[in-house]
Amino acid sequence: MKVRNRKSELEARLNGTSGSLFSRPSGKVERTVYSDGTEQLKISIRGLKRLEGKTAIISSGLYELARIIIEDGRGRYELESGITGKIPELKLDDSVDVKINDEIVMTGILYQD
Repeated sequence: MKVRNRKSELEARLNGTSGSLFSRPSGKVERTVYSDGTEQLKISIRGLKRLEGKTAIISSGLYELARIIIEDGRGRYELESGITGKIPELKLDDSVDVKINDEIVMTGILYQD
């Protein structure tokens, strides 16, 4: 098993917007840079039971980070640079939004973890 040292990590806790129709949507975005130059993006969302089969679009600024199909009220996404694709540049204090049917249902701000 290869051990990697974490160089930096940004994280955003996603919370439901006040206009959201859903009681407690929440989630998390993590972008990790390792000392070997690889990067990892992990996204998880939950609390979306009424939206089975719908697609959640997760974005930050001009970048679309992921499209996740909601199953059992939740969804997960993982991407690792050099293995499954290129990870968009994200910066401290960038906003992250989750949209479903063109409605922002969750939002968060990236902070240093």
